[in-house]
Amino acid sequence: MLSLYIGIGTAAADQKPKPPREASPASAKRTADNTPCLKCHEPFAAETLGRLHLQIGLGCVDCHGKSIAHARAGSGLLKPDVLFGRTQVDSFCQRCHDAPHKHPARVESWARKRAGQILPTGRKIMEHNICTDCHGEHV
Repeated sequence: MLSLYIGIGTAAADQKPKPPREASPASAKRTADNTPCLKCHEPFAAETLGRLHLQIGLGCVDCHGKSIAHARAGSGLLKPDVLFGRTQVDSFCQRCHDAPHKHPARVESWARKRAGQILPTGRKIMEHNICTDCHGEHV
């Protein structure tokens, strides 16, 4: 089982719904609403990672739990119910996405050419990158 950093409350990774691998906005039957989260985390409204997942009905709560105490506390006083360390990100993403990557040769070539560079997200391209280093702005 995937181990998680648990803040307030409990949320188990195996309780989250798993979307189809080939989901598309047209075929999505689930809906999600990130509005409560975006009240404080507004920059994520434009983030590609969040927007694409929202199109197939996956919202913040599907990865981070309901995080009710976090939302009520405001100002970052309490962490969301579920957070991921760097060593946990890839295995969580791979619950729905192919591993390690759809086009590994292209990714490796891209990373070699940019080794040591800083992405617009502030992430540095290293020898061992995780999904969110290149996809999205999540830290």
